[in-house]
Amino acid sequence: MIRRRQKTLSGCPDDAAEQPQSSAAGASSARVVRISQVACPVPILKLQACLADIRPQECLTIIPGNRAVLNELEAACRCLGHPVVRVAGAGQDELQVTRAY
Repeated sequence: MIRRRQKTLSGCPDDAAEQPQSSAAGASSARVVRISQVACPVPILKLQACLADIRPQECLTIIPGNRAVLNELEAACRCLGHPVVRVAGAGQDELQVTRAY
């Protein structure tokens, strides 16, 4: 019998590195989450958990591990109704998601 360790998704997962950042205009602070080395549907579950931890109109910056995860998360944000912007970073793209509700 194989036992698997279960992870609870209460809030933003531990393996998603989260760092609060201050915004320039004094608006609500942005959070940065790195989601990597996981297969679908785990990135989407992590996204939902992290979005649940922030208030409406707050920004979440997601740094995906690869382009496939980037595309999955972008599509999930659009389906959930959260505005999303793809930002080209130095060598790696990022997503900036604003929680809509």
